[in-house]
Amino acid sequence: MELRHLKYFLAVAEELNFTKASEKLFISQPPLSRQIAELEDELQAKLFIRNNKKVELTEAGKYFEKEVKSLFQNLERISLKTKKIAENVSGELCAFYGFTPKIIHEANNINSIVQLVKNGLGISIVPSNIAKNNQDSEIGFIELKKVNLYTNVSLITSKEDHSEITRSAVEFLLPQRR
Repeated sequence: MELRHLKYFLAVAEELNFTKASEKLFISQPPLSRQIAELEDELQAKLFIRNNKKVELTEAGKYFEKEVKSLFQNLERISLKTKKIAENVSGELCAFYGFTPKIIHEANNINSIVQLVKNGLGISIVPSNIAKNNQDSEIGFIELKKVNLYTNVSLITSKEDHSEITRSAVEFLLPQRR
C-alpha cells in the first residue's frame, strides 16, 4: 500500500464520484478505479458500494476514511516536528531531553530574545555565534558544549538572574556544573 493509494481513496470518498475524483487528481478514471480495486483487494474489504447512479462508502470504508485522515494529520505533524528538530526551533531541544516546556516563545529576531531575557522573562537557548557577536553587558551566555546538535548552542541569561529556574536549567543542561 502506498500513500498515493490512500490519497486516491480519500478523493473518491470525498467526491463519492470516480469521475470527479479522477479530475481532482489529474488522472483518468480507469486507472483510479483500478487503484481503488487493488486497495480493496489488499485490505480484503469493500470500501465503496458502486452502482450506475451513485457511489457510497461501506461501514469499512467510513472507518478507513476516518483512520486515513488521521494518518495524514499525523504525517503532517511528524513532518513539521522533524523539520523543527532539524532546525533546532521552538523547544525541540527540550524534546531532545525528554520534557516539554510550559511556555515557548518563538522569535525570529535575536533582539526580541535579548530584550525578553534582559527584562527577566526567562532564559533562551540560542546559536553560540550570537554570544560572540553580542556585547550587551546585562546578559550572559553559557556555552552548552555537551548538547549534541548540528550547531553549537548557548544559554542566554540575564546577569542579574539568580532564579531557581535558571539554576535548574543550567544544572539540567550542564550536569557537570552541579
